Amino acid sequence: EQEVDMVLISHLDHRFARERRTKVPVRELASELVYVMGADVLYGPLPPPNRALGGERIEMATFDSLVAAVCMGVGVGLVPGFYWVLDDLRKRGLLYYAQTDLKPVRVGLFLPPEGEDGLSPSASALLSKIKAHAKILQLAPGWGLADRPPEFPSSPRALPRPLRDYKY
Repeated sequence: EQEVDMVLISHLDHRFARERRTKVPVRELASELVYVMGADVLYGPLPPPNRALGGERIEMATFDSLVAAVCMGVGVGLVPGFYWVLDDLRKRGLLYYAQTDLKPVRVGLFLPPEGEDGLSPSASALLSKIKAHAKILQLAPGWGLADRPPEFPSSPRALPRPLRDYKY
């Protein structure tokens, strides 16, 4: 079992990214379009969206679909702190992330009642590989949220352009 942070992700053009926020209180999300996965199961109670201020909540089926929606520049997302994925996307200039004041979630692996002894040889081999892989996963922010904000590519061309720059 492992504790994992709940993290806010946004497009680089979003105000949270432009302000280089390192922590975003969940109460500030009431006026945002927020993508979530299994809302109450994963996050606990979230403040209701304030539709008069543009707030909305959309439940996404997968982590990948949620990240893809945020990378398109529409809304923000709440995701588990899988920093090995988030840092890679941040370094490539695809998204920004910040901590939230949500409680961490616990990620665990369920075994049969008799424990590992009750596993078949193939399941036991798979479990060994999962344990080895889990030891190398980055479950802490790579750039030190308390220390300094993330560094963005220095060339403006490396950053995605805001949607308002395009003519339709």
